[in-house]
Amino acid sequence: MPRYCFKLKIKPECREEYIAVHRDVDRALIAKYTRCGVRNYSLFMSAAGEVIGCLEVGDWQKFADAVSNSPEQKNWAKKVVKFFLVQPQEPGGMELMPEVFHMD
Repeated sequence: MPRYCFKLKIKPECREEYIAVHRDVDRALIAKYTRCGVRNYSLFMSAAGEVIGCLEVGDWQKFADAVSNSPEQKNWAKKVVKFFLVQPQEPGGMELMPEVFHMD
């Protein structure tokens, strides 16, 4: 299954709150992602607020299209929108990064 990685930047002063909100991700959102074929989704964050997301999904664009306007994603976005330096959908907001090495 293809693996994808993306980078986001949150406001450094929001780091702890961003972590806290991810302790209780909406079950409806997780179910939606699962129905879209997402597996092995993880987020990592630096002390400076750079967030790296890694996930497996058959087709990134199909996944993005399926969730972008879904009620589940919109509800989640309301909770996390305040954390981002640049909104994910804006230029420079979310950078999708190509895989350059993989080891099983």
